[in-house]
Amino acid sequence: MTATDNCSEYVEVTLNHFFTQLNLDDCDTGDFLTRTWTAIDGCGNLTIHEEVITMLGDEIGCPEDLNGNGSVEVGDLLLLLADFGCFTECSADIDGDGAVTVNDILLLLAAFGDSC
Repeated sequence: MTATDNCSEYVEVTLNHFFTQLNLDDCDTGDFLTRTWTAIDGCGNLTIHEEVITMLGDEIGCPEDLNGNGSVEVGDLLLLLADFGCFTECSADIDGDGAVTVNDILLLLAAFGDSC
């Protein structure tokens, strides 16, 4: 973000992030990221702009929890590897592209250890 001012050449702009997770027990939460932008010019004039980003999942639970036991763990990875290379009716298609590929493995590994 940039700011201009008629009072001085230099305007200091700072950014602060604040993350709010609404439900710690659910992998598919409605989380918020709040960004607060602050601009101060040489005369001490202050302007604040707040940006709130809502992050909503499109699935209930964790799609990476393939065995449905409430967490993403070794059993889920084994199920995914057993389905690796599948291109039709894939039970371990995490990203929804119709196939089980390296991307599905990366998504599962990113969620590894999560509770759902």
